[in-house]
Amino acid sequence: ATAITIALFSEKFDVKLITTTAGNVGIDKTTRNALYLVHRFNKNVEVCEGSSVPLMRAGKDASIVHGKEGLGSFIPPKFERLPLNTDAIDKMYEIIKQNPHEVTILELAPHTNLGHLFTKYPDCENLVKEIVFEGGSPYGKKGVNPHISFNISYDPEAADIVMKTNIKKVIIPSELGRYIAYFSKDNVETIKNTNKTGEFLAEMYGGYINRFGLDITQTNDLGTVIYMLYPEIFKTYKCDIEVDLLDMPGKTIITENENGKITFVENVDRKVFFNKFMENLKKLP
Repeated sequence: ATAITIALFSEKFDVKLITTTAGNVGIDKTTRNALYLVHRFNKNVEVCEGSSVPLMRAGKDASIVHGKEGLGSFIPPKFERLPLNTDAIDKMYEIIKQNPHEVTILELAPHTNLGHLFTKYPDCENLVKEIVFEGGSPYGKKGVNPHISFNISYDPEAADIVMKTNIKKVIIPSELGRYIAYFSKDNVETIKNTNKTGEFLAEMYGGYINRFGLDITQTNDLGTVIYMLYPEIFKTYKCDIEVDLLDMPGKTIITENENGKITFVENVDRKVFFNKFMENLKKLP
């Protein structure tokens, strides 16, 4: 929600469409939440309800972490706004065809929608400019405590389809938001006291349950947007990614390769990250 909020207001973004998947909570709630954001901020951005289950596996749920409504402590009020009455995959394809080589897909969820997209419309592989996604962990890299991220493990088959495309990709690993670019308690208090939108974000953070014993607010998804706005502040390297589908489904084996098509975002100065976020928050209503 924080990432989408910043993207909706940044002059550097032209948001054409938001599609939803099941993931942290069910598809009805993720769709409602996306609709609430564009309604709350009075944005003329269309929302399509996407995949309700993974490609080949049973779905799972992370409401114990993200709250039963998927927005931490925040309970959306009743409002009137409906998703487009059209297939999300077809709508994505339509926009990509209308804007060849110009669309960057920002993925803050399991890869299910894109798995369907590249299966149904394989020509998309030659039309999409770039995919920036959250999730994954550098298995096999020295000095890193490996982790199987929710967004990959929820639908590893879909992630595998996406990784095998020739499209340029950027991975924001879970470690970045959890251990490097997190918000401290003081950061959240600063956010809360900035404006009404800051109050809204801080209310959500108050209901987020950190399963890793850390008294912080993780910024996993926000890292994608901050990277797109300020790539120069991040340390990166080129790599290849293989998705394990059998032994540890969702494990991402990441191998450095200077000729790889995937950019791995490895590090950022936490203070710089927070200051860039605050620059954007202060512009919001």
